[in-house]
Formats: sequence, C-alpha cells, structure tokens
Amino acid sequence: MRISSNEFLLGSLNDLLNQESNVNQLNQEIATGQTMLDATTDPAGAGLAVEVASQIDRLNYDSKNADSGAQSIESGLNALQQVTSLIDQLRQTALQGANTVTTGATRQGLVTAAQNALQQLITLANSQDASGRYIFAGSKANAAPFQNLPSGQVVFSGDDGTNTIEIAPSLTVPVTASGHNIFANVPLGTDGVAVSAAQANVGQATAFIQGVTSVSQVAAERQAGTQFEISFSTLAGGSLGYTVTSGAGSPGSANFSATSGVVASGSFVASSDLLFGGVDLRVDGTPAAGDQFVASFRLRRT
Repeated sequence: MRISSNEFLLGSLNDLLNQESNVNQLNQEIATGQTMLDATTDPAGAGLAVEVASQIDRLNYDSKNADSGAQSIESGLNALQQVTSLIDQLRQTALQGANTVTTGATRQGLVTAAQNALQQLITLANSQDASGRYIFAGSKANAAPFQNLPSGQVVFSGDDGTNTIEIAPSLTVPVTASGHNIFANVPLGTDGVAVSAAQANVGQATAFIQGVTSVSQVAAERQAGTQFEISFSTLAGGSLGYTVTSGAGSPGSANFSATSGVVASGSFVASSDLLFGGVDLRVDGTPAAGDQFVASFRLRRT
C-alpha cells in the first residue's frame, strides 16, 4: 500500500493536534487540581461526584445541627445548675426561717428573698437556647412555657413532647425537654415527702425527713395520695406523747379522712425519730400539746 505525501503529513498533523489537546487538558488539570474538568470527559465520574457532593452538603448540614444541639443541651444544663444553686439558697432560707431565734422582721426579709427566688426560678424555667427555642417547653418551643398569673399561681403552657434535630444520617437527638416533670410534677420535699407545721403550733419544734426506710412503701403512699398527721398530746403522768394518723385530704380539716387510723404512737422524746409510712421523721426541739405536723406523699402538680 502506497501512502502519499499529503496523507502522511495529514496524519502527522492529527497526531500533533491530539498531543496538543492532551497537553492542554493536562495543563488545565494541573492548574485547577482537578482531573475531571466537565461531565463530558467522564460522565460516570461526574455522576459519582454529584452524589458525593450531595452527601458532603448533608453532612455539613448535620454538623451544624450537631453544634446547635450541643449548644441547646449546654444551655439547658447551665440553667439546671443554676436551679440547683437556687434551691440550695431556698433551703438555707427555710432553715433560717424555722430557727426559733429568728425575729419577725428577719422572717419578712426571708419571705421577700423567697419571692425573688421564685421569679428567678421562673426565668430559668423559661430559658432559651442560641436559636431562641424555649428549652423546657416540650414541642411548643416558640413560646415561654411558664407564666406567673396575677393570683401568684405559676402555670405550665408547654407540653410533654420534644423537638429533635438530625445530627447524622438516621440519627436524631432532642433539643428541647418538657419542663412539666422538671419544675412542676415533682415529688414534694425530701425523697418525695414534705413536712409542714400547723399554723396554730405554739411549741418550739421543727420536723424534717431524716431518710426513707422503705422506697416501695413511699411509692405506694404517694400513688395513693396518702398524708400523715402527727399530733402531740399530754399523756397520763404529764409526759408528752405523739400519734401518727394515716389519711387522705387535708389533715386537721373537716375533709380529712383517716384511712388506716393510728399507724404509730408513743411517748415523745425531744430530738427523736418517728418511723411510719416508710420514712424516718426527725422532730427537733420540744412541741407543745396540741401541735401538729403533716407529712405529704403527694406529687406537686400545676
């Protein structure tokens, strides 16, 4: 087969043009740092690149969500830490108020301090995260969950739900919580038992829960809404005695209904412990005949 000079030169020219195109492409790849300059050069690679880019965008979105969620959780923990400190302050205020040497004027100041603490507690319960979400509102995170009514009652307007965000593919975390069980529907007092003194008491005694002797019994009493009335009276011979009565309703009032009758009784010794209903009640000081205390096993609800 004979090749003419024109065919030889044309073939050489095509080779040179192809080499030039390859050199230009390599130069562009070197300059851009990319081996795929457009979809036409590698359709399969282009499709894979689009998929990878989409996954990167989603992971970036999830990463921002994770940062936002971490800030929300941190804000919530910070608020709860402040609540703990505030409750400790209120406990000290209550102990100071129960001290028999505290004057009336001092007690009035303690009342003001307690009222101010309540407002601080409401503010903490209405804490917001960096995105403006109310952390303790449940799923209703766009509105403050707690309101202080003119009557002095604090009401909860959130719900028991939660809001979640995605922080990774198929992985979500809650960024809000219901403040109902945190601030409202909580056990009274120490270990779920609260003790209060009758206003008519004239003795020099204070009462508080020393500990729980039976968790299951306390849980059962709370479920039943049981309360215990601790009353003091003069026994034969002039000594002081106590009687513990189990019931429901408001002890000392007409609607108090004794369900189990007297559950404990005996002679009273100052600064002694009374055991009943699964709890250990310490009575410090000396009560007077006719004084009463009430131990409540109910939940505090709004």
